Amino acid sequence: MQQILLVEDSMMFGRMAKKRLEKDFQVPVIWAQSLAATEQILEAENGNFSVALLDLNLPDAPQGEVIDKVVDRGISALVFTTSMKADVRNMIWEKKVADYIIKEDPNSLDYIVSAIRQLERNQDSLVLVVDPSDSRRSYLSELLYVRKFRVLNASDCVSALAIINQYPDIKLVITDFDASDLDSCLFCQKVREKHPFEELGLIGFIPSEDRLAGIKYIKSGATDYLIKEPFIAEEFYLKISRALEIVNLNTLLQKATA
Repeated sequence: MQQILLVEDSMMFGRMAKKRLEKDFQVPVIWAQSLAATEQILEAENGNFSVALLDLNLPDAPQGEVIDKVVDRGISALVFTTSMKADVRNMIWEKKVADYIIKEDPNSLDYIVSAIRQLERNQDSLVLVVDPSDSRRSYLSELLYVRKFRVLNASDCVSALAIINQYPDIKLVITDFDASDLDSCLFCQKVREKHPFEELGLIGFIPSEDRLAGIKYIKSGATDYLIKEPFIAEEFYLKISRALEIVNLNTLLQKATA
């Protein structure tokens, strides 16, 4: 792991976070207390950070402006906030951050450490995105890159099956129910012929008007499903984490019994 960027104007919380992170990860934590200081650090360090922890409201950046400065450098960001209001959460997710943390939660530092460790593990996870839309594949891939996943793409189910056979280390497939070159339920069944639940996660997007499609997906072998519209990034990440947890636990079990 490279160094960690911490942007926090609270002296007490900043000291606690810096001390805990340096102890747990054994890497330098560069601490800034303002947007201006953050910009200077980014220039000096040339974006050489594994992850950034950012306060949503700074004296010289009260509307989360620091997030844009960091994310534009390609750095995965975790955001501190004291508000759980819907408009604040929506604004945070629109900026394509990896996650947010409620600062006043007494377990917030534990959550931060856990989130960073998960980002490290994600670098070993290969995910296949299957969607006929170039723009949607790009968008989903970008969300996965934010969480440090390795990503492959396919525009149809037939190509996806070939890629799955070519890359046996794929841990998760995310597919659109409307990838209509092959019936989506049949696609799930074909995947499951060689790859059981504990070896490969499979999540499908379904039209918002057809909840029965989700049931069909699950019965055909999908791990889970998501409603395409309205799209909620937080739900997307939670379902990915749940699907991968099954696969990763199985991998650990196999290593323990080998």
